[in-house]
Amino acid sequence: MKVLKVILLVLGLVAVATAGVMLFMAMNVELKVIWEIATRYSTDTDLRDPRPNLLIISGIVLGAGLLLGLGLGLPGRLSPSQKKLDAELEARVQERMNLANGSTDQVTPPQS
Repeated sequence: MKVLKVILLVLGLVAVATAGVMLFMAMNVELKVIWEIATRYSTDTDLRDPRPNLLIISGIVLGAGLLLGLGLGLPGRLSPSQKKLDAELEARVQERMNLANGSTDQVTPPQS
C-alpha cells in the first residue's frame, strides 16, 4: 500500500507541475485578444481555437488533484490481519486472567 501511495503522490505532483506549466503557457497572453486579432487579419483557415486545449489542461489538473488526494489519503501500511488481531486479543485475555488469578506468568503475543 505504501508503494501505491508513493506512486500516486509522484504522479499527482508531476501532473500538477505539467498542467501548471501548460496553463501558464496558454494564459501568458490573453487568448481572446490573440484569437480575435488572428482571425480578423488572417484568411488562413489553419488557425485552431486554443480553448479546447484549456479544457484538456483543466482535465489534467482535475486528474492530478484526484491522484494527489488519493495518494495523501491512503494509509502508509495495511492494517493487521484478522489472525494477528485474534492472537493479540487472546494474549490480552490470558494476561488479564493471569492477573486476576494472581499468577505472574506473562503471555506474549506472537510476533510476525
